[in-house]
Order: sequence, then structure tokens, then C-alpha cells
Amino acid sequence: MPATLQLDLLRGDVELSFAYLDRNADGRVVVGAGPWAETLLPDGMLATRRPAGSARSPRR
Repeated sequence: MPATLQLDLLRGDVELSFAYLDRNADGRVVVGAGPWAETLLPDGMLATRRPAGSARSPRR
């Protein structure tokens, strides 16, 4: 699906919207579609941190 597509789910009074992420001309991550299109994501929002000594893939 293109990043310019926003998916909206409605049930009763509840609305849930999903928009793909995109990059702007500066290479920053932005919302790809909908009313918040081109809005920058806060720095570090997509960063992951693992506690020291934690396994990359937990064994099950």
C-alpha cells in the first residue's frame, strides 16, 4: 500500500486510523497520510532500547 493512504476503522462511536510512515525531503520520518500528513515524529520515537544484558531474541 502506498504511504499516502490512511486506513480508517469505525465501530459505533470509536474511530481508529492508521497511516503509514514516510520521509520528507530532509529525510526525517513523517506521517504519510491523513490530517496529520507530513507531521514530524518526535526524535527517538522509533528508537529501541534494550536493558544491558538482555537477549536480542528471547528463547521460548
